[in-house]
Amino acid sequence: MLGGVLTLVLSSALVCVTAVVVVRRLRLRGLLERLVAFGVTGVATVVAVSLVVGGLLRMYRPLPLLCACALIAAVAVAAELRWPTPRRTTSRWASGWRARPWFTAAAGVLALAVCGQYLWRLLLAVRLPAMDWDGLQYHLVAADTWIQAGYVGHSPYTVWADVYPLNIELLFGWTGVFGHTMRYAPLVQFPLYLLGGIAVAGLARRMDAGRRAAVVAGLVYLAMPAVFAQASTSYIDAASAALALSALYLLTGLVPARRAGVPLRRGILVYIGLGGVATGLAVGAKTPYLVLLPVGVAALLVSLWRLTPPAERRWTAWCPAVLALVTAAVPVAAFGSFWYQRTWIAYGNPFHPFTLGPFAGEGTVQDLIMVHNTPPEMAGGGLSAIAASWSSDFERHVVQYDSRFGGLGMAWLTIIVPLALAAIWLYIRSGRRGPLPVYLAAGVLTFVMSPAPWWARYTLLTAAVGCALAAVALTRLAVERRAAAVICLAALTGLSGLSMWWGTNPTFICPVDTCDTEGPLTARATFDLMWRPGRADRIWPWKHYTALDQIPNGSTIAVPAEPEQRFFHPIFGADLQRRVVVIDPPSTVDALAEAMRATGARYVLLDPRMAHDVAVAAGRDPRFAVRTTDTRIYGADLFEFGSFPDQCRHLAADIRLTGTVRVETGTKLTFTVTDGCQQPMPGARVELYGSDHDRHLPYDDVRTARRTTGEDGRVTFTVGEKPGRWDYFARYTGGNYDQPAVTPRVMVTSGTSANR
Repeated sequence: MLGGVLTLVLSSALVCVTAVVVVRRLRLRGLLERLVAFGVTGVATVVAVSLVVGGLLRMYRPLPLLCACALIAAVAVAAELRWPTPRRTTSRWASGWRARPWFTAAAGVLALAVCGQYLWRLLLAVRLPAMDWDGLQYHLVAADTWIQAGYVGHSPYTVWADVYPLNIELLFGWTGVFGHTMRYAPLVQFPLYLLGGIAVAGLARRMDAGRRAAVVAGLVYLAMPAVFAQASTSYIDAASAALALSALYLLTGLVPARRAGVPLRRGILVYIGLGGVATGLAVGAKTPYLVLLPVGVAALLVSLWRLTPPAERRWTAWCPAVLALVTAAVPVAAFGSFWYQRTWIAYGNPFHPFTLGPFAGEGTVQDLIMVHNTPPEMAGGGLSAIAASWSSDFERHVVQYDSRFGGLGMAWLTIIVPLALAAIWLYIRSGRRGPLPVYLAAGVLTFVMSPAPWWARYTLLTAAVGCALAAVALTRLAVERRAAAVICLAALTGLSGLSMWWGTNPTFICPVDTCDTEGPLTARATFDLMWRPGRADRIWPWKHYTALDQIPNGSTIAVPAEPEQRFFHPIFGADLQRRVVVIDPPSTVDALAEAMRATGARYVLLDPRMAHDVAVAAGRDPRFAVRTTDTRIYGADLFEFGSFPDQCRHLAADIRLTGTVRVETGTKLTFTVTDGCQQPMPGARVELYGSDHDRHLPYDDVRTARRTTGEDGRVTFTVGEKPGRWDYFARYTGGNYDQPAVTPRVMVTSGTSANR
């Protein structure tokens, strides 16, 4: 484990060295540009190394990845030493912070609150296992597949881990491939969240917002519940939005760079090239960000047209446009097209299983996703659903990682939206030219084209643009109406802080034994849980997989392709301590045994509700032994494959009365449940029925109690004192592998012992 951590740290450090050298050689103008470029270059390096080494060379292992990082860093450093970059002037970003202390105070308070919030999320990510639905179902499963196989290939476990664009999942895999564990996969989210906040501040600065207002905008974005609630999970909405925001920021940097004296060709290669890399990363992370392609092309052409003097606007002026389009298209194709091409080749549709444009699939996004995930309150859609979602933030509720209700915070509807509208009005009124139409087009298109615009996690780009626009309006207010600016800042800070607290207490952590009755844990109870031994076994859904903890590490588990398992990641294990193979649904127990031999699997999961005949046959076959007792794996039993000639194969269970004891409160009746070989059956459900002597059992019986047998197969009921004589019998309810069984009647007379 220590060696894996050291290798991960060394490889990541080499990636950072490469990013630093690249940013230095690009000679970008300001601190924000350098920070965004550093983040984009670092992510691009990890993605490129993973795809080339893990996909093309099929060597997704620690040493080849480390060697590739070392080679790239060595080339970058050698180039810098051979052709040193001229020294740049010091950034003036920090100047002028004392001019308006109320902005500084608001930024300081928000910064402390945001840092505290993300420190909390960091603790959740490190101390508790993964609990997010999509992560357990496919985000982490994609990385599990690659690490187990040793190359970046197709995932046979669930279609969602195979057809979606998976650039962010490559980052999850980066944390897991070196130490062979996925426990710390969410940690890659935090640098991307920081990148997103910096990009929002950059958008605000591009629109001439003040430095302090831009910082406030970035912090307000990070303080939105829909953003920070995903930080401790493997949901990728906020991470992919950070890449999309970086793309918008970089693509609109050409005009200000040209005005600052940067040559046009160099500006195109630097800003448009970097913007193309960020766009490709965003498109390769989440399909909705394909909207960046038309927006980016329009922004490029308009920018170049504005930079060309009127006297030179003829056909030769399109040469820079061609250069810009090529400069952007190459990195977009390199970093964004791989997953779509792979899906197209495998399924005949780059957007499989969705029908999109000319590509036919199994249904639309609405048919396959939204119809199953839309709450009844949002079923109508349209403006009413959006209003209901946005207004729900004014009522305290549990903030989940998928944020189906609200998620943008109280400040969104009361402060940010009005300020953003004011900024748009000021822009139209002033007649100035700037990147605002580009940002507005990206935000509006993302919002309008979303299958669920009321769902906050699908509209984070729109929310970020709104924060940047609000910073522009705040800057103008600070000049013309100081008191109004102070009031807006105070309200923005207070509402953002309150939304963060409401989103933290309670924290969406759900113990399986109390969640249904008491709800999610408070922040204090969650903190206490973090330090308890065996905490994973108390949390959904890991408690359902405790049976797998009893098998040796390194075991191979076979899973039939149908019915599909709900979650595959817990079957692999957080430390990838088990191998998982998918087999065709067996029609007979002999076919199952042959599949086990062919895959080298020692264990198999069979759901007797869906494959009853095969499961029962395996229970009777000396080559299989059932290893689950009272705790099934989401309805499936774990069978071990081998040779078990001494195991009982008679599935007819028996239940009998084995003890009666007279006590002050009545009579204790003890029953024992045994299998066909007279071995105790722990975890068997037993029901006690009774009626008075004047009624005829079992037709007029009444169930008086229900209990489960202990490890010795015994269960005890206490029947109270009743007048006259009462008749009782116990019934074993049966299971998937045996039939129900009942005892003879037991007569209990008031003041006497029981009689059979």
